[in-house]
Amino acid sequence: LALLPVGAQAASFAGGSGTAEDPYQIATAAQLCAVNEDPAAHYVLTKDVDMQYCYDFEPIGNPAVGAFTGTFDGANHAVRNLTLDLPGEKYVALFGYLEGTVENVKLENVSINGGRYAAGIAAYADDDSIIRSCSTSGSIQAAGSVISTFGAGIAAYSSGLVQNCRNAAYIEVIKTSDVSRYRGGVIGYYAGTAEITDCENRGELGRRDLDDKIQLCDAGGIVGYMNDNAVKITDC
Repeated sequence: LALLPVGAQAASFAGGSGTAEDPYQIATAAQLCAVNEDPAAHYVLTKDVDMQYCYDFEPIGNPAVGAFTGTFDGANHAVRNLTLDLPGEKYVALFGYLEGTVENVKLENVSINGGRYAAGIAAYADDDSIIRSCSTSGSIQAAGSVISTFGAGIAAYSSGLVQNCRNAAYIEVIKTSDVSRYRGGVIGYYAGTAEITDCENRGELGRRDLDDKIQLCDAGGIVGYMNDNAVKITDC
C-alpha cells in the first residue's frame, strides 16, 4: 500500500494532543470518523461509541490516506453497529490497512460487506501490526475479488502479531469466480511468524458459490490458512 502524505489538522476530539503520552480522546462517532485525518497519531476511546447513524465512515487506513501507523486503545469500550457496505473496495474493516497497534476494542453487531479483504478489526494487517485483546460480533462478508478473497472476524490477512482476540461474528466468503478463498474465525490468512495465543472463535463460517467451478477454499476456526506451518497456535 502506497503511503500518501496527509496534511491533517486535528479534529475536535474530546481531549488529548495525539502523542503516545497524551492520545486523542474519542467519545463520539464523528470523532472516530476523524481518525483518518491523522493516521500516525495515538488514540483512546473514552466511552462506548454507537455508529448506527454514521453513514460516511471510511475504514481507518486506506489507499487515500495511507496505512494506520499509530496506536488505538479501545480501553475495553465498545464500537457498536458499524455498517460498511463497500463490496467494490479492497480493504474493508474498522481498520482497512494496519501497520500500527490496535488493542482493547470491542466491535459489537457489525455488518461488513467488502471486496478482497473483509474483517472486523483489520482487513490487512502488515508485518509491524499488533492486534491485541479485541473482539467482534455481527456478520462479515467478503466477495468480488478476481484474484483471491479473505474474510475473518479479527484480521482478514495478517503478517503481524495477533493475541487474545475473540470472534463471535458470522463469516462468509463468497465465490464469484475461480479464485482462492480464505476464511477464519480470527484470521483468514496468516503470513507471519509470531505465535498466535489465547484466541477464540464462536462464530459460524459460511460459504456461498455463485458458479460451479472447482477452486481452493481454506477455512479454520482460528486461522483459515497459515503460510508457515511452523507457527504455533497455543491456548486457543
